[in-house]
Amino acid sequence: VTGQLRINGDGSDDTLSVDDSGDGTGDTGRLEAKTISGIFGAGGSITYNTFEALQIDLGSGGDRFAIANTHDAPTIVSAGVGNDDISISATTGTLTVNGNAGDDRMTANHNGAALILNGDDNDDTINLDGSGAAVTINAGADTDTVNINGVSHILIVNGQAGPDTINTEQTAASSDSTLNGDGGDDVFNVRAMDGRIDIRGG
Repeated sequence: VTGQLRINGDGSDDTLSVDDSGDGTGDTGRLEAKTISGIFGAGGSITYNTFEALQIDLGSGGDRFAIANTHDAPTIVSAGVGNDDISISATTGTLTVNGNAGDDRMTANHNGAALILNGDDNDDTINLDGSGAAVTINAGADTDTVNINGVSHILIVNGQAGPDTINTEQTAASSDSTLNGDGGDDVFNVRAMDGRIDIRGG
């Protein structure tokens, strides 16, 4: 895609799948409520509307992908192989981010609907800087770090396999957090909290 592509779902139960998995270069992409850009050829972008689901598969390079917002239906972003950096500024519909293989970094600043962050394989860092709805973090295999810098709603963290470090820097009084170490020798650091936290070492 090297031009501006416009796609309208119109009818019910439409899914838009954007597959860049064959791209081995590291791209800098951006998702907004109606546009996708940066992961295509020069000048390429997609404007989309009236879809019931959106699936984006990034390439095998070290990608940087900024999620400025999502449409109001479910969105799945899979980072693919490589050391990727995914940032989330806002969401309108449910968002699932899959890190896949590689040492990935995910940073979430705000979500308006349910957010699921899956680190998957290798050593991942997941930062939760703020929330506007429920968040689930599945750290995945290997040695992962989860930093909870701000949460106001329900939070579930599953360390899963490997020795994980889960740092809690701040929780709001309205929050309710469950931190599960699961397998491996895990470390929990709680430095400040105003909301309920339930820690289960596994």
